[in-house]
Amino acid sequence: MKAKRRHELQENVLSAELTEIVQFFKERGSTLILIVLVTLIVIFGVYYFYSSSAEKSAEAQRKLTMVLTEIGQDMLQKERLLMGLSGGPDKRVAARATVALGDLYSLELGMKESSNTLDRQHLMDSARSKYESVLRTFSEQKEAVALAYMGLGSLAETSKQFDIARSQYEAAKAVSGIEGYPVYDQAVEAMGELDELSKPVRMAASAPVEPAQQTATQPTGQSDSSSIFPPVEFKLE
Repeated sequence: MKAKRRHELQENVLSAELTEIVQFFKERGSTLILIVLVTLIVIFGVYYFYSSSAEKSAEAQRKLTMVLTEIGQDMLQKERLLMGLSGGPDKRVAARATVALGDLYSLELGMKESSNTLDRQHLMDSARSKYESVLRTFSEQKEAVALAYMGLGSLAETSKQFDIARSQYEAAKAVSGIEGYPVYDQAVEAMGELDELSKPVRMAASAPVEPAQQTATQPTGQSDSSSIFPPVEFKLE
């Protein structure tokens, strides 16, 4: 009898609990379903956002690689593509594209040695602006920052400002965590080349010494190669 009574009590307790659960779902079932649906939507939205971002980043990287490696590409088309990538959401790609724009203007500068001073100065200013933009906007992109310093150093060399060039190469070499990247070796090599340029040139004893020409004696509208560009102070923020 006791066992039978105990069994009946257990059944009554279980029945009561089931009744409470059923009643709970009747009263709040729609709310719970709504919460579950909202949670699933949020999870799906986050997954879609990150998947879409990853796909966009991969596509941007692919385009950047194509622009940087394609040979014989039209300069204007290359500039347009890099401008688009430099304003994209992927910070790494945007930083590298901005550096590449500076490199593009610097390349054009070297190709236009016979052009007038204003055209070349405009290209130098454009290149410098892109490099400095990287230092201001993408300071967390270490490789791009080092490449921007290298670009500024190259521009300083072009304008015969070798002390400034050295400081930029040293800045590129000093970027934290840049060791092991190709740009680190490029900075070391560029500094070595500057050391070679700074060594005095030994002249033959029999070579005639020509008097230095004064700038004031040069014909109007002409200048020597060292004064193609006016002195430029690289103000890096």
